[in-house]
Amino acid sequence: MAVLTLTAEAVRRVLAQPPRHRPRLYADPVTRGLYLEVRPSGGATWYFRYRDLVNRTRMYRINAVERCSVDEAREEVLRLRRHVDDGGDPMTERRCARGPATLEEFIRETYLPHVRSRKRSWRSEVSLIERHLLPTFGDRPIRSISGADVVRWQEERLQAGYAVGTCNRLLVQLCHIFNCAIRWGILADGTNPTEGVKPLTGEKKHERYLSPDEVARLLAVLDNARNVQLADIIRLLLVTGARKREVLDARWEFVNLEDAILTVPRSKSGKPRHIVLANEAIEVLHRQPREPDNPWVFPNPRTGRPFVTIYYGWDTIRRRAGLSDVRLHDLRHSFASFLVNSGRSLYEVQVLLGHASPQTTMRYAHLSRDSLRSATDSAMVAMLRGGAES
Repeated sequence: MAVLTLTAEAVRRVLAQPPRHRPRLYADPVTRGLYLEVRPSGGATWYFRYRDLVNRTRMYRINAVERCSVDEAREEVLRLRRHVDDGGDPMTERRCARGPATLEEFIRETYLPHVRSRKRSWRSEVSLIERHLLPTFGDRPIRSISGADVVRWQEERLQAGYAVGTCNRLLVQLCHIFNCAIRWGILADGTNPTEGVKPLTGEKKHERYLSPDEVARLLAVLDNARNVQLADIIRLLLVTGARKREVLDARWEFVNLEDAILTVPRSKSGKPRHIVLANEAIEVLHRQPREPDNPWVFPNPRTGRPFVTIYYGWDTIRRRAGLSDVRLHDLRHSFASFLVNSGRSLYEVQVLLGHASPQTTMRYAHLSRDSLRSATDSAMVAMLRGGAES
């Protein structure tokens, strides 16, 4: 991009020598936001560059050069700048004025750029959108989608064999997309078609905890695994209760073996958290080789970057241990269950797992009750035995 004071004479000069291969953009230093695009064909267009409501840079087309003079373009940019300063969004307003956009247009041009800069899990969100939302609703005008359409789509997902929980998560995803369209002025208030659509019932909550015997079987398989690095990753997940990405994305600069702490700069809650390392975890980290030019604790030997997935390796290990129904995330549940059953408080579990809300930790309250009930039974046995002996 070149900087050029845009006058009638300057425009004539650049139009006389158009670029050979690709369009060239000229920014005017006098009027902020005024741009001229000159194409190899010799055509040229005035643009107004600004940042919209979600802080994204937008290029608003004003007019072709042959239909709009420099002075007219400059005057229009000044008007648009005042409008943007007052909270307006010319691009969105033009789109709404020309008719409703398709859902896919809104998702790709507005929604996804927004979530990419704000959500760590945006890649999984893109996958859900591509597989489940766009095939059904992508080419539909965003204002034409009704509640009946959503209910029909929900039932189709269920009949296609997807779990109730998956269908309900997709409904939440679609609801959030429409709420964003309303919040940004693309749709009117009260036009979210998912409102009134109830989640499906019968969702099965997956709560799987390893028993001490199962942990022993898993550790035995890890001890004999060919892929030592993979075995150490799984072992670290088991003995810390960390989330998968917290371990896979760990960097040496955030490992403090002296204080037995692994810091996660940005956890799921968006805040830093500190994972306390037991002796077993410290041993795992001590035996990881360090490469001077590689910051990752567990780099993929092929790419030097963190693993994208370890599913297939984990699937082999869990089947060898006879734990084919156990997910990687169940290692985190198991860590919590052993904490509770060893007498630790739910508050301690909340801190060690990095839960932002105590409500999340309350799922383990039943384990605490089971432990207390077992302690009560033991007390009764000892009491009755004592009475019998007397």
